Amino acid sequence: MPFSSPINKNVGQETSDRLAQELVAKGYVVIDRSITSNWVNEASFYSSGLSDEMRQKLKAHNLAAVVYGNINDFRCDSINSSGSLYSKSLVRCTVSVTAKMTDLVTGRLLWGMTMNDTDEGENLTAMGLMNSMIQKANIIAGIPEPAGQAKQYAQN
Repeated sequence: MPFSSPINKNVGQETSDRLAQELVAKGYVVIDRSITSNWVNEASFYSSGLSDEMRQKLKAHNLAAVVYGNINDFRCDSINSSGSLYSKSLVRCTVSVTAKMTDLVTGRLLWGMTMNDTDEGENLTAMGLMNSMIQKANIIAGIPEPAGQAKQYAQN
């Protein structure tokens, strides 16, 4: 699901996309939100939470879990660096994200974390900081198999 963002809807969507890419890189199978938005109204999701009705709709499509979250802070402020002959215009960016993964069968939280980071630099952007933070995130969750599907194991 796109992440809820009081700053800008695009920030929530970009964060969701980046987290999805990281989940795929870690071996998860991810269904794009453009498909799931046909089954679940995103505005309702963020106003009422993961209701039983929404869980049933997503489970009906053999999904095992849903990932969602909030952008808590996403900003950059200009700061000046003095202390050398040349004054540089630096930026201080702060980003905070809460992410959760919920089992659709039980409603149990499988994984969750709040990630915060602040950095200073010349060509720094909040989205660059967000991408770096997500890449470092420790995403570990035991994803249940979708209902009615047998688990298959690969042997090395």
